[in-house]
Amino acid sequence: MSKQKLSIGIVFLAEILVLGMLLAMIFKGSRTVQVLSPSVAEWESRYTSFDGNAWNGTPELITEDLPEKDDLALIYGPFLPLPRGMYDVCVEYTCDTDQTVSIYSAENSDRIHLLGTDSLPAKKQVCTYHFYTTRDIPDLEVRMKYNGIGNLSIRNILITTSVFFYKPAFIFLAAVFVLTDLLIFKRKSKSSGKAVELMRFRSIWMAFAMLYVMLYHSGIRFDRHVVDAVLDSGYGGVDIFFFATGIGCYLSYIKDSDAGAFLKRRMLRLLPAYFCFMIPWCAYKIIVDHMPFSSLIGNLFSIEGIKGTGFAFNWYVSAVWIFYILTPFLATFICKRITSFYRCLLLIGAALLLSAAFWDYSVWIIIVTRLPVMILGMYAAKRYTEKTLTFCLSDHILLGICSVCGIGLLVFFNRFYPDLMWGKGLYWYPFLLIVPGVCDLLSYLAGLLAGSGMGKQILRPLEWFGSTTWELYLAHIALFRLYDSLCEKDVLPKSNIYRLLTLAVAVAVAALLKFAAKNVSRLVIKVVNKSGI
Repeated sequence: MSKQKLSIGIVFLAEILVLGMLLAMIFKGSRTVQVLSPSVAEWESRYTSFDGNAWNGTPELITEDLPEKDDLALIYGPFLPLPRGMYDVCVEYTCDTDQTVSIYSAENSDRIHLLGTDSLPAKKQVCTYHFYTTRDIPDLEVRMKYNGIGNLSIRNILITTSVFFYKPAFIFLAAVFVLTDLLIFKRKSKSSGKAVELMRFRSIWMAFAMLYVMLYHSGIRFDRHVVDAVLDSGYGGVDIFFFATGIGCYLSYIKDSDAGAFLKRRMLRLLPAYFCFMIPWCAYKIIVDHMPFSSLIGNLFSIEGIKGTGFAFNWYVSAVWIFYILTPFLATFICKRITSFYRCLLLIGAALLLSAAFWDYSVWIIIVTRLPVMILGMYAAKRYTEKTLTFCLSDHILLGICSVCGIGLLVFFNRFYPDLMWGKGLYWYPFLLIVPGVCDLLSYLAGLLAGSGMGKQILRPLEWFGSTTWELYLAHIALFRLYDSLCEKDVLPKSNIYRLLTLAVAVAVAALLKFAAKNVSRLVIKVVNKSGI
């Protein structure tokens, strides 16, 4: 046996041992769960009493001498000493409106540390909150808060030992090990199978991204946890846009490395539709919302989104022009200096580090966190021009696992760090892992459809969507804002049917806008050519 094979075998054995130990801990912990809390009847309350079955909160509890509604703790306790470790708090309840549970660590009855806060959704009857502590807790307190609206009934509260945090650790380590193993096998094996060009169906990516963003902005929801969670992450369609934008900008600029000519092409593509749309939109905002003159100029020059005044059409408009201005510098640097994937990772790491400077700047964080995915798109385009962007089976698997890991990170951040999602950019960072795998999957599915007559008929409208994303973006943002304002005035009801109708109207408006912009573009091109600009 060669030393190389022996080393690989030792690595595999170590991976199996680590995962086996985690599985043993999960299994053992699940079999030996300890209930630490006393009977729910032994908890305490300032405002009500235990009726033999539950603690009940009603609006009649709220009187003038009681604290604010949001601070009203219906019951609290059990004041347990806990050693450091991982725990679950399981609450059985019924309520008419969403309530809150908070978990505190009290030290010597005077220093209190908040360990976590979670909601008690009205549509559920059991809610489990997971928390951990890295030191012994002399006095644990759990507070069940009541907002003073509707009825709240707490039937049972269980505080138990937990193995919850071992499970994501097992999944994460397993994914890391599989990624490492695939990289090892990839280096030892030649590419096999039919190569697939990632760029072939870029318009399909754009169509998917546009539909995803439109559904996200539509507010359509189905009261199904998984479905609604997918729709709530529809902002990730923008990351697909920027990945595809990075590819398109690199290919366009490298073909003609003239920064002025590149920006001219971008302007001729975007500005006709933009001004055809923004002129009536600005007129509406001035008449209805009394938009000031400075914001009018800011919107016309596409910079209002970075001013943070509240009168901006949308932040994406400003972001697009910022990235277009950066394209000549980034494309030239990537073309000449980024000669390997490891150097690309260093550049992406630098962009990630740069984004940390904009944490808690709500106007900028949503833009700078998208720069790494655009850089990744540019590097993919570089590989494409070098005829090296083809994939074997292990590459597809690798991209798929990266996407799964990114989705896992997004779920993890949402679950355990909800307060940091916007300020620290945790909404967007995971899409750096998610987007390439999603685009690869879309290319694969589109390739299957392109092989049949029926599939080509399906791809045709999607290709139209992919070539009309700018007009669709402008139309749907404005129409859904108009719909929401009409709902607030009780002119239209809030329902999925009306939201779907608004989507259909947005598609029709986008088609008209594209037609108008096309004619304006022809006129502008004639003027530009005659003037020699």
